[in-house]
Amino acid sequence: MNPKITAFLIRVVMVTIMSAAAIYVFDYAWLRYRMASKGSADAFGSVPVQPLLAVPLKGGKIEYDVDQAVSGKTQACVNSLFSHVGYRPCWYVRRENRSPIPMTLLR
Repeated sequence: MNPKITAFLIRVVMVTIMSAAAIYVFDYAWLRYRMASKGSADAFGSVPVQPLLAVPLKGGKIEYDVDQAVSGKTQACVNSLFSHVGYRPCWYVRRENRSPIPMTLLR
């Protein structure tokens, strides 16, 4: 391989890694700033949980049911791009809340 192309690819990889690390550090620092200055009301949030269960039926059809055991509860989350201080980001929790949980029937 051409040494100039190899050097260029190494630079691209290094810039990508450095940019991702800088974004993560900035996101964490911004979260800590919001936690310290405005309290945790702005830094943290909660998402109502209503998981859907995808239950397979005979004939290849799928029935969607709400899990009553968990429905109505809330899940704590952090208002940031990445997971921090043990909580998932709120945007991720909202997205995962809409996707059904596939169930399997044992025979």
